Amino acid sequence: INAEYGGHNRATMASKGGPDLRRYMDKRLSLKLNGSRRVTGVLRGFDQFMNLVVDETVEEVSASERNEIGMVVIRGNSVITVSYTHLRAHETPEHLVCRLLLEKKKKKNKINRSETPL
Repeated sequence: INAEYGGHNRATMASKGGPDLRRYMDKRLSLKLNGSRRVTGVLRGFDQFMNLVVDETVEEVSASERNEIGMVVIRGNSVITVSYTHLRAHETPEHLVCRLLLEKKKKKNKINRSETPL
């Protein structure tokens, strides 16, 4: 697991043939695991076997049931897919919608200001 967790240097992992997950560090991911399990959380570390350290982890049992399980280590051989959720580490889905709407509004205002003659 990476240098923060007493393991290998992150910069050398990709060169050793392991996964290159550096761009997803400290980002919220959605993981599909074997046994039809799903979890989301913030990637804090990984190793060449794709063992993952995931923080703020939430197990999605069903559409209506979610369990907050905190920081976990997930064995690489149980990971089926890894998806980036576009949520920042502290955001909920509701926060994401608000942030995207505000960014769209700012972009629109910026375009309108640049088109307005002086």
